[in-house]
Amino acid sequence: MKRILIALKSLLVMVGCYHVGVPGGRSVAFDEVVLTNKTHEPSLARQFDMAFKEQISVTPGVHDRATKDGVHYNLDIELSSVRNLSIARAEVRDKKSRDDKNQAYQTVLNRVELTVKVKAYNLDQPAHPDSPTYEHTFIGQGDIPRMHDREVPLQAAYRQATDDAARQIIAAIAELTP
Repeated sequence: MKRILIALKSLLVMVGCYHVGVPGGRSVAFDEVVLTNKTHEPSLARQFDMAFKEQISVTPGVHDRATKDGVHYNLDIELSSVRNLSIARAEVRDKKSRDDKNQAYQTVLNRVELTVKVKAYNLDQPAHPDSPTYEHTFIGQGDIPRMHDREVPLQAAYRQATDDAARQIIAAIAELTP
């Protein structure tokens, strides 16, 4: 019976730490986020902004407003490029649908890669206000099937790539916090 109570208490403590914030760490707050879109897709800025705000809202210990005991950051985010890649998958065609052995494999997937450059400035360390505390390049990925009409799946792949990049950025900044 004592083992069950100990296990239950430890479970409650872990769940409580998750809901309060980062266990043993300080919360992260973003005072100002400057987003620059240098890609050929104008809709990526809006999609990335929505994905970034969503990741802030679902990540424990991360806030979009200044908090009393948190570490405050200003972010410069640049959506620098979008690439479309063809990913070959080993999908074997049946013998009736191919003319020779060279056509046994086909490309069935295209990948979208969004390159995002991030500079984070820690406002709690005003010693060097012009030099970034953290600087990194992230690559968000989204996959689309190879289809004759690409527009709808391409927009879904852009959304997936922005979500992936935003998730990576929030995780990296949250890990910086002591």
